[in-house]
Amino acid sequence: MGKINDNLPPDASNTIGYPIVKMDPKKCDVMSENQGVRVRVWKTTICPNVKRIDSAEHELNCTVCNSKLFIDRQPIETWAFLQNQGLNKNFQNNGEWDDKMVLATFKRDTEIYYFSKIELMDFSTVYSEMVQRQEGTIDHLKYPALSCTLLIDKNGVEYTSGVDFEINTDGDVEWIGSRPSRGVIYSCYYNYRMTYRSVQAMHINRFGQNKNGSRHTVEFPFQWMLKLDFLLQKEDITGSPLFANKILEV
Repeated sequence: MGKINDNLPPDASNTIGYPIVKMDPKKCDVMSENQGVRVRVWKTTICPNVKRIDSAEHELNCTVCNSKLFIDRQPIETWAFLQNQGLNKNFQNNGEWDDKMVLATFKRDTEIYYFSKIELMDFSTVYSEMVQRQEGTIDHLKYPALSCTLLIDKNGVEYTSGVDFEINTDGDVEWIGSRPSRGVIYSCYYNYRMTYRSVQAMHINRFGQNKNGSRHTVEFPFQWMLKLDFLLQKEDITGSPLFANKILEV
């Protein structure tokens, strides 16, 4: 059972007789900066390239959003306090995967809405992918890689980062030395920045009063439930889409 803290100083405006719990929103913002992580937050909106506004039937092969249904623009850098991570398993006919949900507290000056794109700037996660060797020197990866720690082809030949290949500015594999032949399939184990979408509002639009000489209204920090984005649209440094590799017949 909870216990009332009787050591709180008395408040002259308290006419009920119980101690008043005072929340300082500025200290909550400081907590996000001191104990949180750097994040990049985009303004996300639904793509307006639809056939009818009452049906929201999206145009195929849309060049406005590159067929991802969302438009992400004007990213800002801020801080967020992450907590209560959960791995909720989904079971489907084609396999199982983890939702990888996380609760995040943001500073009050951050604008977030449903499906906002949120990227962790200083942390990464790992992904393993099978890639088919293409024409030329570049093979596209599903996610923009930061580094690749293991690359091995179907013949059991391993390739070394910095000697045989490197990760270019778009996060793709660029071959600079020994390489598999065209059409050979290889596995690539690499790191990429964790990117989420805001999917559930937990605590938003919270307001109150703060008395410091004079009474004034304040807004409190807000919380969103985030879900790891598995369907990222990969883009180059100019913002243009990078499409998947071709399936080659060998």
